[in-house]
Amino acid sequence: MNRKMLWTIAIIMVAAISLAGCGGTTAKPPDAGKTNVKPPENDNHTEGKKPDDDKQVTLRMTYWAGSQTTTDKTNKVIELFQEKYPNIKIESEFTGWNGYYEKLNVQAAGNSLPDLVRHDYSYIAQFAGKDLLLDLSERIDSGQINLKDVDEAYLSGGMIDGKMYGVNIANNALSVIYDPEAFEKAGVPAPTPNWTWEEYEQHMLQIKNNLGIYGDKHQELAFPLYLRQHGASLYNKEGTALGYTDDQLFIDFYEMQLRLQKQGAISTIAEELEAKGIEDTPFGSGKAAMVIAWSNNLPTYEDALKKPLALALPPGSGEGKGMYVKPSQFMTISKSSKHPEEAAKFIDFWINDIEANKVLNGFGGMPVSANIMQAMEPDFDEAQRKMTAYIAEAAKYSSQIDPADPSGAGEVSKLLSNIGQEIFFEKISAQDGAEKFRRQANEILGKNK
Repeated sequence: MNRKMLWTIAIIMVAAISLAGCGGTTAKPPDAGKTNVKPPENDNHTEGKKPDDDKQVTLRMTYWAGSQTTTDKTNKVIELFQEKYPNIKIESEFTGWNGYYEKLNVQAAGNSLPDLVRHDYSYIAQFAGKDLLLDLSERIDSGQINLKDVDEAYLSGGMIDGKMYGVNIANNALSVIYDPEAFEKAGVPAPTPNWTWEEYEQHMLQIKNNLGIYGDKHQELAFPLYLRQHGASLYNKEGTALGYTDDQLFIDFYEMQLRLQKQGAISTIAEELEAKGIEDTPFGSGKAAMVIAWSNNLPTYEDALKKPLALALPPGSGEGKGMYVKPSQFMTISKSSKHPEEAAKFIDFWINDIEANKVLNGFGGMPVSANIMQAMEPDFDEAQRKMTAYIAEAAKYSSQIDPADPSGAGEVSKLLSNIGQEIFFEKISAQDGAEKFRRQANEILGKNK
């Protein structure tokens, strides 16, 4: 297999199950807390140890977790790291996606950020802009964080204003996860890269009429994609206002969902809000034939439904305007860290250690190193092979990702969700919702001027 193909394959991300809005999933989070991994009881495992590595150091690390598996695998990687570097102890702490950034903001205000912080693409620019993250460029250039086997295209998301603030440990792409059996029974063709939103609407109705189940759920997650497909974006390049000027785009997208909702072709908003985990969602519980979600959710949905599923590009992707591959997780070092050298060693270990990546087995993101990827590929399971093939397909139809979300993006995302609920509960019209969203979102983003 040639190097170019390996780089393409390496783009896959099986992000942590808890990612929301691209960042996360609806998987049930474990109780937030600390997981202090015990350092080795002896110094027999001293591979990589140097004479000047005797100073005992304790690092704090924080990340979001949506399942016990996330914490178990993270703890095992930490154990392996501590075996290699007996003088470094890592105290890890985790939170579910909901509340993760609220906690980080409190820690930042108190100048108590952990040394190692996991960041999402939606927030890394905000923390870098507040001078809270260490520029990793020098450590990457020196080889302390070895990225020589990682395609530069996979690293650009962590580059902000010419400085590298985060190392991407996984990639992801929005997808249609669907039940091929349900589509076939309903007489609906499998989605192709060229299917349109008009065909999507027809197919959802056909599934409802022929099978008596939902076709899909409401699609707030796909709205930024829909904007990109029409030559617009959710935010302008400066991050000071919305990136589209024609509210008809908002109206058309939400009115389509209202039509499907009224005909019972997508689930009710009440059902969706009640779901506490993937297995409770309309698709995860077998009440719908598909869902538009991040591709890394495939194994979790397959586990919930106890059957093989398939991946396809979202509607409207054929012209190559909307799709993009998204860095879903970054490893960063806080600027306030007193031990940046040791923290950099952990990032390098996560990227380049074969045993650590065998433990992760793609759960928190497929290896971004081409060499590690090549070593692991023969042992991929069927779900990993499907996701690998999907990301390669998505890359063919992708355009450049939008700039990292600006300060205030979290508030805007919550605002969009709340206004969407008002529309779907039919308290306001899609037109009024469009006007309300524009006014309030621009007020939030205007603070960046």
